[in-house]
This record gives sequence, C-alpha cells and structure tokens, in this order.
Amino acid sequence: GFEDFFVQLYARAEQKELIPIPLVAEHTTPLGFVRVSLQPSWPEPSYWIMDREVTCVEYLEFLNTRESLEAIAASQAPVRFPRSIRNENNGGSWPRNADGTYSIAENWHPLWPAFGVSWDDAVAFAQWKTQQARAAGLPYTYKLPSLSQFRLAGCGATLWPYPYGVDFRPIWS
Repeated sequence: GFEDFFVQLYARAEQKELIPIPLVAEHTTPLGFVRVSLQPSWPEPSYWIMDREVTCVEYLEFLNTRESLEAIAASQAPVRFPRSIRNENNGGSWPRNADGTYSIAENWHPLWPAFGVSWDDAVAFAQWKTQQARAAGLPYTYKLPSLSQFRLAGCGATLWPYPYGVDFRPIWS
C-alpha cells in the first residue's frame, strides 16, 4: 500500500541529503489537515495536523453548544469564551446575545484565528471535535499538538525556517 511506498527527496540541494517521504493515498487526508511524515527512527510517529488555526466561526459553533454554555454558567472562573486579562471579568471579547449565546465581535473577522482562549478551553474544543467526528461515524481523535509535534510541523526533518522552504509565502491576506 501507499504506507509502504517511499520516495527519496533532496531536503537541501546544497547538502544532497536524502530523506524518505511516505506518500499518502489521494483523498485519505482529513479535510483541513496535512500529514507530518517522519522517519521511523524519530521519537515522534507520523501524524496529521491542521493546516491552519481554528477560526473564530469554528470556535463560535463550539462556544454556543449547550455544554459550553452550561460550563460557563457553572464556573466561578472565566472559561470557554475568548477573553483577555482586561475583559475576562466583564464578559470577554465577544458580545453575548439576549438568549445567552455569543456572537463574534464586530471588529473580529470570522476567519481570523480564534484567540483569547486558554489551554483548557482549547482541550475542551478538541474533545468536542472528537465527539462530533464519532457522531458522524469518523474515526478521528482531535487533540492539541505537543511542543515537539508543533515544531516538527513547522520545519520537520528539513529544519527549514518554514514547512515549505526558506522563503515566507503567506496564505492569509
């Protein structure tokens, strides 16, 4: 199968360093994810990682679930909603509607990365995504990447400054 098929690529032409890269069968990649393929001798196994941050509109869907709204109501400390130190005690960064749900702040774009959430909030989001996947019959488990996984996704085995080479090429404009 494709898992067993490796292609040799030059990681750095000037060093003529060969790195085996496993090919992944077309249409087997989860939507919005990229495969970080590592050599078997590396401490991390190969894994999938989102190709971008979670957007405000994606986080809003999670924030407005019954479970999130109940967690917010039950907690003495600010949880789940985007916030900063300056606004965490008076409702956070996003306005709350009359029915208790949230809206994205007017000065935030829906496709911007969601920010102002804690590590615990992000873990809860990943658990919710896993529950959604399982309800849809998909085998995916979502979780936050480890620091090592995050770093390897950024530069991998090549140690390039960017995942795709040495030149910065923004996709968000």
